[in-house]
Amino acid sequence: FTGSNELDADDKISGKVVFTGTIQDDRKIGTLTLKSNYAINSTLTNAVTVAEYDNKTSLLKVKPAESATTGWTFSITTADSSQFSLATGHTVEWRLELDSTYVANVAQSDVVFTLTANDGTNNGATPKQVDIVPYITDISSGEDMESGTKRYLRRSASGAYVASVDAKYDPTAKTSSTITVKGFNLTGGTVYLGDTSKETVASGADLTVKKSLLTKSGAIKVINNSVESLNNSNDNNAECNKEASQFAPNHTDDRYIYMWDTTTTNYSGSEAVMKPVINNQGAKTGAMMWFYAENNQYLRANGTQLTTSWAGSVYGGNFAYNSAGSPTWVFLHNMNWGGTAYTAFGSVQWGKSFNTLPAAYYWNRPYANQRSGRLGLGNLSFNGSTTGYSYSGTTMKRYENIKMAVTGNAADTLNMVAYFDKADESRSIVFWRFHEGTDISQKNEQTGANAYSDLSRKVANTYEYDATYSRTAVGLDTPKGREEITSGKADSAYFDMAYDSVMNVVYIAYYDEVEGGLKIRYLNNPAAGYYDHWTNDWQTAVTIDPDAAGQYVAMKIDASGRVHLAYYDSTGSYLKYALLTPSGTSGDVTGFTVTKKVLVDTLFTNGMYNSITLKDFSEDEDGSDVRPVITSYSISYGGTKYSLRTSWPLTPVADIQAGANDDGYTGKWETVVVVSANAPTQDNTYTETKGTGYTGNIVVGYTASKLEQAELLGE
Repeated sequence: FTGSNELDADDKISGKVVFTGTIQDDRKIGTLTLKSNYAINSTLTNAVTVAEYDNKTSLLKVKPAESATTGWTFSITTADSSQFSLATGHTVEWRLELDSTYVANVAQSDVVFTLTANDGTNNGATPKQVDIVPYITDISSGEDMESGTKRYLRRSASGAYVASVDAKYDPTAKTSSTITVKGFNLTGGTVYLGDTSKETVASGADLTVKKSLLTKSGAIKVINNSVESLNNSNDNNAECNKEASQFAPNHTDDRYIYMWDTTTTNYSGSEAVMKPVINNQGAKTGAMMWFYAENNQYLRANGTQLTTSWAGSVYGGNFAYNSAGSPTWVFLHNMNWGGTAYTAFGSVQWGKSFNTLPAAYYWNRPYANQRSGRLGLGNLSFNGSTTGYSYSGTTMKRYENIKMAVTGNAADTLNMVAYFDKADESRSIVFWRFHEGTDISQKNEQTGANAYSDLSRKVANTYEYDATYSRTAVGLDTPKGREEITSGKADSAYFDMAYDSVMNVVYIAYYDEVEGGLKIRYLNNPAAGYYDHWTNDWQTAVTIDPDAAGQYVAMKIDASGRVHLAYYDSTGSYLKYALLTPSGTSGDVTGFTVTKKVLVDTLFTNGMYNSITLKDFSEDEDGSDVRPVITSYSISYGGTKYSLRTSWPLTPVADIQAGANDDGYTGKWETVVVVSANAPTQDNTYTETKGTGYTGNIVVGYTASKLEQAELLGE
């Protein structure tokens, strides 16, 4: 330190410390006196004689009554060494034990201790000046993470503590509504979050602060008697400031806390999807939209009923906004009608706008008042198809992991839908694309006021679309134009889809169960042409990671066209990250370079149900430092509130290194536990940012007893 007061070059002390030294004189030392410029337990402001020469023994002896009191004790460490000899003179080794918490005001800068030796002729004294500072030894976050394997989560990979601003006192759950700051020389001090003081309550020698007052993340410090704790500014390379633990060898005594603001919504549902709400200017509003199936009977968007069907038949799907903020969506109508002479089935069904539409079992009807935009994208059974789909079996809940992406505006929106078809005879990752809007060239199906789709549900594929009322058991048909991304069972339900508007290409990354690796395929300029008359085809699959890795893959594309992938490595049950840099031009991607491929988190089992987003970490949020942010589920902590962890690199993308190895965290990535209100289920997670573009706080969505979202508060 090069400043003044506690920030000068003086030694810093806290709690109990020991001073030692040696006095040498060619004459016998008659007395030793001790003095300080600040009272230590109301003593030492006047010099105290702590030792006198004993002529009978020729020894300098401590005065018992004067040399020991609460707060400090003086002693001569080796009796023989205090004996005077004409040949060798007088050498005295001494020791001063100090409990610095007894200094006046508990903390104080520029405290001087002066030990004076008198040989009867001269006095010799060398003052020792120190700064007695508050020191934080630990922070108890009030969460149930103090024991068992959960203790490895109480601090992040970098050593930050973690808490929820919404936490309530719950003795059963072992949670508290306060954090407790522990350490030395804290009594009477005030806790600061960043540079803002917080209402502080003493708890013995510790300090407590209500979590509800900690409305941001930041550094924690204590100021006592105008003296500041130096945990966050001392030398982290000094051994005394290192706090290595079993899985985090890079922890130091820095004190920082991440605060989560966790919201339990009023929504209950399965296979839920969370995305940012987009306004009519194509910008994020800061709010989140939840799309989910309630009781497998009602399809809802943030509580608004979109459609319904018989109990047990409505399953989740996906949605997307175009540049005008208009949403389109798909869901699985898992319906088997068998009550008439005609057996028919539900399908993946498409709709638009977040308004209430008629019940889904009416969607096959051609009535004029039903023209609200409903299409079928794959019947559960082809049932004697005349258009090449010969599969005639019945597989309920046949389509899984439905994905959706769109590009365009109200005049022309390209809809892209993908899902995993698990039926044995037709197994594949399936892709559909079609135009929809007010200004498309092929107007095959009306989807709303002046809007049309070039995909038609009016095809003679299974049973007729316009069956009479007595044939209500007729589902939406499977149209032609199905594109199969995989074959030969070299696929799985673990896949993700993303569209890159900059490079004008759509990607599907997937786990190949046959070869056991992560692969990716891509389609340039997917909007070229029209439904069932497309001009571009999918490119051959490229292997990204062949080492039993790729399950739970999640994908995001940045503004430079780079592909960010988060996925599970089943060899070690780890979370991995890969970065792909494409070659080529917009609409003509020709290949990839795997720029990065690293381990992120190896703490027990992690890397399931991944989600990924991008966040701008630049100081001015000018887009110059955009990095991936990944949320994963750890089955090792399943059934607890702490089964989700969020990770991001601590360096720009170009400098990304492994965040973990077999021994634990490396310090190259931050990984912090998400403090949920209720235990997350084994289901998809969602990671987003609240601000425009890549800016704003991180928001994690997940399914618990109700749908929840946790916002990681910024500084």
